[in-house]
Amino acid sequence: DLTFHTPSLSPSPSLGNKRKSAFSAGLKHNWRVLLLEAQQRIREVEAEGRLIVFADGSSIIHDDIGPVAGYGAYFGSELDFSDFVPIREQQSNNRAELRALLKCLQIVHSLDSHTCWAFAIDSKYVVDGATGGAASWRESYWVTKSGKGASHIDLWLEVLPLLEALGH
Repeated sequence: DLTFHTPSLSPSPSLGNKRKSAFSAGLKHNWRVLLLEAQQRIREVEAEGRLIVFADGSSIIHDDIGPVAGYGAYFGSELDFSDFVPIREQQSNNRAELRALLKCLQIVHSLDSHTCWAFAIDSKYVVDGATGGAASWRESYWVTKSGKGASHIDLWLEVLPLLEALGH
């Protein structure tokens, strides 16, 4: 049994065009609120008997070598991992986020099948894809609702069977 959640990171509408320091203060306030909300949600998920996996991916462009992407996850002190997106692949943030989910699902699939998992992922692209979008794209021959070709099909072809095997 799997659940996915992505937090809302919308800026405070009350900041308007105030000075940068006011924006920074508002941003710090928003992060404190988000942290408290996350801590509360973690307690709720753990009370449901689920184990939480925190997964993330990112990319950066280096002036001398170009884009580099990596990913990682925290399952608890025994199962942390981090890695780079293979150099033969596109180095993008979405690809790194999706690689993080794929690796997590591979690990979860290899563990006790009676455990309930919750994934904390900050990528709307990955959460939307994992909760039905990618299955819909597959059914429509990898064309999205907007008529565009779906991205990262090779990884979604690995992710979807794992989600299905885990009962999601």
